[in-house]
Amino acid sequence: MSVTNKRPLLVLNASAGSGKTYNLVRNYLVLLLKESTEKADLGQIVAMTFTNKAAYEMKTRIIRDLNKLSNPSASDQAYVNEIAQLTGQELPMLQRNARIVLRKMLHRYEEFNVLTIDKFNLKLIRSFSRDLNLPEQFDIVLDEQLILEKAVDELLSTIDKNAENRIYKLAINFARTNLDEETKWDVK
Repeated sequence: MSVTNKRPLLVLNASAGSGKTYNLVRNYLVLLLKESTEKADLGQIVAMTFTNKAAYEMKTRIIRDLNKLSNPSASDQAYVNEIAQLTGQELPMLQRNARIVLRKMLHRYEEFNVLTIDKFNLKLIRSFSRDLNLPEQFDIVLDEQLILEKAVDELLSTIDKNAENRIYKLAINFARTNLDEETKWDVK
């Protein structure tokens, strides 16, 4: 049995200025325009990058390039020909499809999935929040100090005050050392 992957995973890893964004945009457009344009589903293609700036740049270029493909100028002809060849479409059909996809993209912008890796992960976690036993409305906290304080509070609330407990002994010794050094005795 042979499986054809119509939408392959593409990973580009290269240094700055090497043409990653150009290649990602081109591949994104080819995937989008190869499909029957009426059936083109923006939500089925995901492009991820590291920074918000890079995601914004990629979205901007995709829209700009769709506009170029829809209404090409003489200076755009080489790029239009490249996309036409990669999609296997004649120029008039490519222009028509690019117009349809651009209109669809602008009307359903929320389905246009070009995002950062962390936003993708957050979207994924939110989708499965019930399965992960997370509250429906949860917040992401990036305040390390707050997280550390909550972790220490939770640890201290679970310490068994048995003299044989290693964590209890560690906390008591820490407090005593701090008292001896005339600093705060509070374990937190």
